[in-house]
Amino acid sequence: MLTIKEADRVKSILGGREADLAPVFAALSDATRCKIFRAILSRKKLCVTDIVNILDISMPSASQHLKVLETNGLLLRKREGREIYYSANTADRVVKAIQKVVA
Repeated sequence: MLTIKEADRVKSILGGREADLAPVFAALSDATRCKIFRAILSRKKLCVTDIVNILDISMPSASQHLKVLETNGLLLRKREGREIYYSANTADRVVKAIQKVVA
């Protein structure tokens, strides 16, 4: 059994970040979204058409997965002409940590 001091140390490590981490893990729990995120990490930015071609999924499916990743703070989007490109939100420290592990 942990001492009170050891329990306090574990509490400080956890630091109440569950509210930040739970949505990220939920977003990445889907295999397709995880593949999309890893693909974007490997290429810096991709458009929906790129993702459709890479993963051989439908445009609506790719769009829905991208929306979930963006809503949960993993991706950023930027319009370039007629295309919308998605990139990893590397300003977020959780995304940076994930990038180190999966890239």
